[in-house]
Parts: sequence; C-alpha cells; structure tokens
Amino acid sequence: MSDISENHLELLIGIQKNELLKALIEQINKDMNLAGINHQIETNSIPNILCEDLSKTIFKLLHNNDPKLQNFLYRVDVPENHDIDMQNDTIRIRSKKLSIIILIKECQKLWFKSRN
Repeated sequence: MSDISENHLELLIGIQKNELLKALIEQINKDMNLAGINHQIETNSIPNILCEDLSKTIFKLLHNNDPKLQNFLYRVDVPENHDIDMQNDTIRIRSKKLSIIILIKECQKLWFKSRN
C-alpha cells in the first residue's frame, strides 16, 4: 500500500493550489493540540511531507497505545468503526489509513467553514 492514494494526493495538491494547504495544516495542528498531542506539522509543508509527518505521528501514537490518539480521532470526527475495521492491520498500515481518513475529515471541516 502506498503512503497515500493518487486521488488523495490530487486532493491535497488541489488544496495547495487554492492556497488552503496552510489552513489545512493549521487545522490539523489545532486539533492535535486540543487532543493533547505535543507535535506540530510545519505550516510550509508540501502535500507529501504533510502525509508522511501525519502518518509518523499516528504511528507513534498507535505504537505507544496512547489515549491521545482516540481524543484526536474524536476531535476530527473519525467514526469508531474505522479504527475497529483496521484491528487486523499492522500498525504501519493502520497509521497510513488513519492519516488518509484524518486528511479527508479535516478537508471537509475546512470546506464547511469556508461555506459559512
């Protein structure tokens, strides 16, 4: 499994072209901070680096069985059944899948905010 699918990478590149990538990273950082995760993604990151950084952060949280991950997933509005469906996956694959879901949810959050 690649780090991110072609469609998701296109979504992030589209966000970057519309100058929303910084807002996306700021939203992710805000939600991580509110969940108690002491990590900040660089606001000038490009899509590939954003994906790698987020996946590594999720991997560490999964590996350490850190309850902050559940707080973060709740803040981002990732349904519990997504994580349950991944119970048989390796930690690396789960972290990549969760990263993609988080990116999609955060993009949706930005889209809803922009409509108000």
